[in-house]
Amino acid sequence: AGDSTKVFLFIHYESTKTLDHIRFLRVFLKFSMPKSRINQIFKRSSQQIYNVTLFFLFFMSLYGLLGVQFFGELKNHCVMNNTEYDLYKRPILTINSLAIPDTFCSMDPDSGYQCSPGMVCMKMDFLSSYVIGFNGFEDIATSIFTVYQAASQEGWVFIMYRAIDSLPAWRAAFYFSTMIFFLAWLVKNVFIAVITETFNEIRVQFQQMWGARGHIQKTAASQILSGNDTGWRLVTIDDNKHGGLAPETCHAILRSPYFRMLVMSVILANGIVTATMTFKHDGRPRDVFYERYYYIELVFTCLLDLETLFKIYCLGWRGYYKHSIHKFELLLAAGTTLHIVPMFYPSGLTYFQVLRVVRLIKASPMLEGFVYKIFGPGKKLGSLIIFTMCLLII
Repeated sequence: AGDSTKVFLFIHYESTKTLDHIRFLRVFLKFSMPKSRINQIFKRSSQQIYNVTLFFLFFMSLYGLLGVQFFGELKNHCVMNNTEYDLYKRPILTINSLAIPDTFCSMDPDSGYQCSPGMVCMKMDFLSSYVIGFNGFEDIATSIFTVYQAASQEGWVFIMYRAIDSLPAWRAAFYFSTMIFFLAWLVKNVFIAVITETFNEIRVQFQQMWGARGHIQKTAASQILSGNDTGWRLVTIDDNKHGGLAPETCHAILRSPYFRMLVMSVILANGIVTATMTFKHDGRPRDVFYERYYYIELVFTCLLDLETLFKIYCLGWRGYYKHSIHKFELLLAAGTTLHIVPMFYPSGLTYFQVLRVVRLIKASPMLEGFVYKIFGPGKKLGSLIIFTMCLLII
């Protein structure tokens, strides 16, 4: 009894100690805002969430009813043809009578799955839900639960295959394809959009109340709007600031779109060539399969290393290193250079080679801006990762 009391007190102490660690979250969550604005935000957001919830419940009920009408009970299984019969000429069916693996079937010879020779399709309605599972379309409650499970995209394919084997295939194809589109994609994304819009509105309210409190960042990505007879375009402020020793011709090549297209083509070709690598389990050592790819990878690595050295030569070390994308390129160049060392080639350094494909994001300015908006600067992303790790540790 004494030991159990000590264990209980220890657990109680540790649990309260863990809760004390969460108090630092108040530093991040503490804010002040007029009560009228808070009520306005909650009123608008609650109305939007209410509408989306009704939208979601409508499709849940609709597909629940359609499931009952389209499918109903799906309890036809392939069983052994030598099944015994009782006094009333009814087949005595047990779990041992089922085919291996268990297969659903159709009573209609023109649709669904037909049992193999030696088997016959029979309805096994004696099995409880604890055996066959609590999903199906027998009644509206079970059907709505099945729709919810399918909308989460977890295990819905097994329910669809069951319907395809038991009934005409077009029913399952139409039902599940439209359900995944409306419930799993449309409604879910609309709900996420409403939540995002709510937080965005809160952020706008804070900006209007507090104003711009941040300082202008000293970044090389600052741009101004410049126009001439041909039109308007964004020009990087630091374009004409050269910290390297290269002549103006090299800088013109570096700023040329053809140079960027050449680099993107090399990276794309490297990804395509690497994707063609295959292995066969025929007893031969793995070195045989990537022997040719090693020399190809050696050429690609040398080309991309020359690109990195060329940029450092043009921009200088400080001008090169202050760009976030250049830091990533330098990391890839160093990792892939170590990767082509024969003793390191079949190692985890292959990840640096695979990550080259990420640089193709630069080929699309819209995609690059979208990724930057999602992940933000490296400091913000790193702070978020550290904050998440602290929560996991606590």
